[in-house]
Amino acid sequence: MTEENNEEIFEEDIPQEDKPKNQKKLNNLEDSFEEEFTPSGNVLVDFYRKNKNIATIALLTFLIVLGGSWYYFARWVPEKNKEAENALFYTEDYFARDSMNLVLNGDGIHPGALEIIEDYGNTNAGNKARYMAGIAYLNTGQYQEATKMFSKTTFRDKYLGSMVSILLGDSYAELGEIAKAGKYYMKAFKNSDNVMTAPYALQKAAIAFEKIEAYQKAIDAYQILLDDFSDSEFAQNAEVSIHSLQSKISR
Repeated sequence: MTEENNEEIFEEDIPQEDKPKNQKKLNNLEDSFEEEFTPSGNVLVDFYRKNKNIATIALLTFLIVLGGSWYYFARWVPEKNKEAENALFYTEDYFARDSMNLVLNGDGIHPGALEIIEDYGNTNAGNKARYMAGIAYLNTGQYQEATKMFSKTTFRDKYLGSMVSILLGDSYAELGEIAKAGKYYMKAFKNSDNVMTAPYALQKAAIAFEKIEAYQKAIDAYQILLDDFSDSEFAQNAEVSIHSLQSKISR
């Protein structure tokens, strides 16, 4: 076979379409490189081009979280709160009848406050259950448990919020932590703008401060009672108490 024929056979063995295919791939890579790395003049566009995957994942994550949040607050929470309110019906009845053991533990058929807190603690009804459980513990001498319940109870209503602080103060007073009790009584006063809880909290604070011989703090509390709530029943003996405390300070 001649050398010329060998060259012809060699050329026939190589597929002629390989070169165009390879060139097409190369061109695509070059185009992709240009798209990815050629600055567009827009910082956001350039950032997105270089971080497409990260940006896409971040967007999907945001949408999932947004959708989950909507479902939680628009559907799940209202439904759970409705279930909790129904469960709380009998507990509220026992609370009104001062049956504190039934308030805490239920009657064997209907759940008590503790079970409702466990199942529906994040709902408004669960918060009410904590409030009632705290009072039940306080009334049955379980003061440490009462402090735990009241510490986790929050109300937007100023009257109820102040009552929680007063009851928390009462629980600490029963435990012998009088200074801490006084602190919560004053917190109740400062958070309250009504004539029902503010003077009551002030009187309790003054008595607590007097017990730990913080006489000036006690005088200050009594003085506010006289100045701002003189018509309240809790202010009736405030002036006498102030004179008595002043005498102790001057000794």
